[in-house]
Amino acid sequence: MAKKWMIQLGLFFIAVLLGAMFGIQYINERMDISHPAPLEQTAADHIVAPTHPESTRVDLVAKQEQTNEENHNFFSEAAISSASGLENVSRGMLNRLIYAIDVGLNGREE
Repeated sequence: MAKKWMIQLGLFFIAVLLGAMFGIQYINERMDISHPAPLEQTAADHIVAPTHPESTRVDLVAKQEQTNEENHNFFSEAAISSASGLENVSRGMLNRLIYAIDVGLNGREE
């Protein structure tokens, strides 16, 4: 009985994760954010800040100034800062993983 329950719970969890991933992909396509910034490696610390096109930066700065002029929304600012922090952490981890694969598994030395 417990084994059947665990299997059903596992399948439900997988279905929820797949639904969330498909939902995120759908939202990204609707917002034309389907191409992430490419990962880059540096020889010094193997952690690179994401690069964004200059037009996107200008748009974001203009939107941020407009938001600052109108009103402050705590939840919106908290979501933006946590999302950018998570993006930096995940990109750093991916860069380290790529470096470990290049050096460890492929035997490439700098």
